[in-house]
Amino acid sequence: MPETGNKEVLEAIKSLDSRVQENNEAIQTFATHVDERFSSVDARFSKIDEQFAKIVPIVVNTQADITDLKDRFARIEESQEKNFGKLDEFVEIINRHEAEIAAVRHAYDRVQERLDTMEAKR
Repeated sequence: MPETGNKEVLEAIKSLDSRVQENNEAIQTFATHVDERFSSVDARFSKIDEQFAKIVPIVVNTQADITDLKDRFARIEESQEKNFGKLDEFVEIINRHEAEIAAVRHAYDRVQERLDTMEAKR
């Protein structure tokens, strides 16, 4: 009877060895598939890295341009403020002159009326 037990154990070991071999082949196939997929993903990342390498200098230059534009706009705003200040002063001078001209006209009209009155009396 012990021989029958040994045969069963031997058959079980052979069956287990066969399954281990199948599992090893499946694992090897899966590993090959994973390696292929990794290579594909790695190639895509390499392309993305190349694109980023092209984009980064453009972004850096754009940021420098934006900083330069901000400085220019600040100078333009300062210049506009000065110009508007001078324009406001000029408008005040014009308004003052118009008021002075109106006062002189009024005085002239009064003098003219007096002169007309005096001439009429003569």
